Amino acid sequence: MQLYNIPETYNATIISRPSKTIKSPYLADIYLENDTETIYMCHTPSLGCCGMIIPGAQVIVGKIKNGVKSHYVLYHVLCKNRMIGKH
Repeated sequence: MQLYNIPETYNATIISRPSKTIKSPYLADIYLENDTETIYMCHTPSLGCCGMIIPGAQVIVGKIKNGVKSHYVLYHVLCKNRMIGKH
């Protein structure tokens, strides 16, 4: 039995939260692991999640189809060699 299906994911790094473009606390700026020159906006449904979603944090994101403001959504944050669900 499958409880939750996560679409294709990408490794990313948080640059800033809130985003410098749109100052909403629900948005963060990220670099994708394979594209460190382009800044993408990412939806962070759990806000800062007790200080885990900060600049430099390693996260796992998924692509948002037809995203209005952000192109990615945050699913997990890597903290002390553990993957913590944040969606």
